[in-house]
Amino acid sequence: MWIKLQASCSSLEQATAFFEHRFGGNDPDPSRPDLRYISFSFQVPRRLSECVDHIANWASVREGMPIDWDSDEFRLVKGPYAWCETLLADCDCRGNRGRLDIVYCSDLGSLEDAARREAKSPNARRLGNIQSMRDIVIRRQVEQRNNPRTVVTEPSAQPQAEQFYCPAHREYHPYSEQVDRKLQAQLSAIKAQMRTQDPRGDTTFRTFSTSLAKHLRSQLQAQECADSFVAGGFDIPEVIYKYMPAGLIGNGPPNSLRTTQILALNDKMECNFVTMPDPDMDPLDFLTLIQSRIEGHLSIAVEEEELLERSLRFGDLRLSTFVQEYLNPQVGVVSMSTDLLVPTMWSHYAGNTGVVVGYDTEALRCHGYDLRPMHYAEIAPVYEPTRDDTIRLHLADLEEMEQCTRLGQESSGTPILASTELARMGAGWKNISRLLFTKGASWAYEKEVRLLVDLQESRDTGKRDDDGWPIKVIDLPPSAITEIYGSDSTSQEDRALAVEAARGENLDGLLVGQLSSHAFRMQKTVLSRY
Repeated sequence: MWIKLQASCSSLEQATAFFEHRFGGNDPDPSRPDLRYISFSFQVPRRLSECVDHIANWASVREGMPIDWDSDEFRLVKGPYAWCETLLADCDCRGNRGRLDIVYCSDLGSLEDAARREAKSPNARRLGNIQSMRDIVIRRQVEQRNNPRTVVTEPSAQPQAEQFYCPAHREYHPYSEQVDRKLQAQLSAIKAQMRTQDPRGDTTFRTFSTSLAKHLRSQLQAQECADSFVAGGFDIPEVIYKYMPAGLIGNGPPNSLRTTQILALNDKMECNFVTMPDPDMDPLDFLTLIQSRIEGHLSIAVEEEELLERSLRFGDLRLSTFVQEYLNPQVGVVSMSTDLLVPTMWSHYAGNTGVVVGYDTEALRCHGYDLRPMHYAEIAPVYEPTRDDTIRLHLADLEEMEQCTRLGQESSGTPILASTELARMGAGWKNISRLLFTKGASWAYEKEVRLLVDLQESRDTGKRDDDGWPIKVIDLPPSAITEIYGSDSTSQEDRALAVEAARGENLDGLLVGQLSSHAFRMQKTVLSRY
């Protein structure tokens, strides 16, 4: 068996303890594990404690850690680790489910998390963490000996320490109390219905109640998340970041930010959605219906021949291009990110030599801008014109998709957890501009937050970009700028110019930093708070 240990355990002792517990069986004394024999290179059985130094990459990881490292810079924040997927298929690498609450994964798990974050070195508390892990193992074994039988009970509406993987923002959060109340009501109704239809309804309900409760709970929470996303109910970090090339510093940015027209954005699939025809409707009648909707709702004249050509050429009517044309003169987009440490963003938007500027979220909202995070979707929004004028957002079941991928299973379609109204044709440009908060999953690395601006309220600079689009901006007060970072390729002169342009001589509270490249990520190295 081959095991590749990357930046997952922070010390040799921790790696040994993790694998000893994982393969040690039911040893009555976990402090002295009775190791199972496993095979490493050349298939030679050896004790695991003698083989840790031979695990691939361990030496390079151990030697490559800087003294003042932050463990968050050296772990995959949003996904399982390759080396443990085959060991714990039901875990989420956060200590919330499966068996990760009694062992330690990438960042020492959830035990003593606050203390770990306070430590300057990842090894500072390893002995205490390992002992905590062993204490939990001993307590679990005692509980199992005292309660050898598992009693089947009806599911609780609020299991402790259970988290929901939100498909709207691809992160874990607790189930809401409202969802738990709805779940309990639905379970009671289902149980009562089964009892009236079958004398053995109670027994039958208990047989599958756990899996039913899990499925219903996920659906209810996903629906709540979908509705909250459309309503703008998701929290945004206190500081969000804008990547800027060096050539723009002092020529408007960082105090003036461009409000880019939709047709000038780099993603040509903005406002993308799929138009679903009615199979019982004559295709030509359907094109006539679409023609009338575009003219009535978007004030754009289009010939049936053009729609027919689009349908034959692309397999879809591509109505998103008409929506882009409709919104282009009315709304501008300011794109920001919740993460300043993404190398691809430094390359694409800051040219590696530019800066990243952090803006205070509350200061932006005080100006009345519509500020929301992006939803990165596996399924494009759907428009069914024969049903109504609503464009609906579907949230995919990402956990089921990831599980199928791990198990090598093929799916006949994308599983859907929830569906909600995203935008409505004919409800005005501000309503239909909600399409601008949904993009394809391939853009998820950007962790984008968008600020939408009425172009009538932006300032025209009198300049045009390389494609001829007018450059319009919004002006922000210096107090809105709270952080400025340069990369290891940014000149000290450019970073100083960005600081001066942003705040002048008043640097109160400004955080100025320098980033360097390490382990395929950017990390903070030098920070100064004024």
